[in-house]
Amino acid sequence: MIRSNPWYVLMPLCLGITACTENRTPAEAPAEPAKSAAAMLDEPTFESIPTPDEMIALLRESLRDPVDTPEEEQSLQQLQEQLGTFTYERPNTMVTMEPIFEGPMGKSYLADREWAAERLEALYGEDMEISCLSRPCIQYGDFDGDGKVDLVVQVGDDESDKTGIAFLLADQTHALLGAGHPSPVGDDLIWADAWKLVPHSSGKGSAVVLSTATQTARAELSPGTGPDGSHEVSTLWACAATPQVPAMTGLTTPSGLVTRSGTLDGSASYEAWQLFDTNKSSLWISETWTSNPVWVGYEWSDGPRSITRYALTFNNGSLTSRAPRDFTLQGWDGSTWVTVDSRTGETQWAGVERRLYTVSRPGSYGKYRLHITDDNDDRAPIVAISLERFELIGGNCTGSTP
Repeated sequence: MIRSNPWYVLMPLCLGITACTENRTPAEAPAEPAKSAAAMLDEPTFESIPTPDEMIALLRESLRDPVDTPEEEQSLQQLQEQLGTFTYERPNTMVTMEPIFEGPMGKSYLADREWAAERLEALYGEDMEISCLSRPCIQYGDFDGDGKVDLVVQVGDDESDKTGIAFLLADQTHALLGAGHPSPVGDDLIWADAWKLVPHSSGKGSAVVLSTATQTARAELSPGTGPDGSHEVSTLWACAATPQVPAMTGLTTPSGLVTRSGTLDGSASYEAWQLFDTNKSSLWISETWTSNPVWVGYEWSDGPRSITRYALTFNNGSLTSRAPRDFTLQGWDGSTWVTVDSRTGETQWAGVERRLYTVSRPGSYGKYRLHITDDNDDRAPIVAISLERFELIGGNCTGSTP
């Protein structure tokens, strides 16, 4: 039963169901009595994240004892008012890409969650359940290329305690990756700490990319189904991501080519190849007091690479104003620079710090560059950029790249 201090007691509900931030916004109207799940189907939703009303409905349905006193009802009302003041956001790591469907299959997240739970039990048995290890729990896309909205949901097999993802399609067909079922990327996807949607390799529909800091796997449905209505899941590539630039001893040695916009006063002591060497005390310092962007890059001599992560290490003590603030990672497609990742407002650098970034739109390119448009100095334009190390992390994976 719910007693005193309802907000502090029930706060784990918010953290367990969705991502909430402390960016408060005024409640638009006083909270009304919670509605049934059926009555909320026509209300707006936060895509795959439940609304405050949906969370309250989930809470009411999960209570072992009924809400049967005015004090308990008041506690729920206060919690609902608090939930209504939060701003609901997807975590930054959950980057979605076209083509996807931003709306739910049904009319609300709650309806889709209930439908998915029933469908999973009917297809794979009562041990297969929705199991959300990261957010969002459910994503929407056209995974079989028929123009209809499907969903993919994180699942777990209660008997084996193994996790996976299930594709539940609008035409009642389905597919399962992991959760105790063998696949090229294993029968347990607990290793994946992020997932997103990307275009299908055929150019029609969507696929899923699962990733960690060191491994990435792409999964998509093959055309056609078996007699039980199941699709095969193809993992077009899976590889361990490693640093792709050799330890450099010069601009062109031992291989490839380091390029840059300039160095401090043209000094060889701060040349850009030192970003790729093994000396932790060496630095690249850019040209100073420039109104133009500064940049540094690397080109391979033996073919393109798919870069899925990159890292920047700052190591210049108290001169943190020299750390990059706004920048993009770009790949050269043979005729123009293509932005594969963009960052703004990278502030509060420590005197020695390494920051690792996930590439939002990976591709295969023969050369990359870090294109910096602002430093952390309040004086304009760029006073100077200083970095100890620039890592390009990825690999040559077989099949299509995401």
